[in-house]
Amino acid sequence: MFFRIMGDMLHVASLLILAFRIRKSKSCVGISCKTQELYFIVFVARYLDLFTYFVSAYNTLMKITFICLTGYLIYLMRFAKIYKQTYDLKGDNFEYWKWLLGPCFFLGLIFNTEFTHMEILWSFSIFLEAVAFIPQLEMLRKMKEVENLQSHYVFCLGAYRVLYIINWISRFLNDEEISYISLFAGIIQSILYADFFYYYVLARLQNKKSVTLPI
Repeated sequence: MFFRIMGDMLHVASLLILAFRIRKSKSCVGISCKTQELYFIVFVARYLDLFTYFVSAYNTLMKITFICLTGYLIYLMRFAKIYKQTYDLKGDNFEYWKWLLGPCFFLGLIFNTEFTHMEILWSFSIFLEAVAFIPQLEMLRKMKEVENLQSHYVFCLGAYRVLYIINWISRFLNDEEISYISLFAGIIQSILYADFFYYYVLARLQNKKSVTLPI
């Protein structure tokens, strides 16, 4: 439970850091709105039970927080005049509706705990979250230099998933039930972050003000 809560806090921190970065710099340069749109789809698909299935006040608060913060980021980039004019629409050109949405929904149809609408959407959201960061990674690679606030956002987002994997391993060692679908998707997601993590830690050790990515 400890690792899960810490992971949630890092996840929320990543969204707050990104919102702060946009508002402070008054710029969306280098930020992928498509990644935020994918996360919004993830949260809506996963939390459709928000008002029908109550787990705890904490659980409900986290669901609302993730949906609202992600929606707010999309609003800033797509609709807020002062920010949307800085959004790199041409650079953020990954066609996720073609390469990610369809395949993830197909996986959700095949791999699920129960063949119902809610369970299929839940599995779909798990697989989609694993690859939702790909449009952002593509933009980062094009930039080559990632400034500190943005790199902190990426680090927190990746660290949240690593902590969730540790939580699943801990539950497995304690003979508690775990979701192998979530574990598999979490490992895939962590692998996608691994390259950035390496250069992020390297930049921190060298006290650099930005993260330099390889060409």
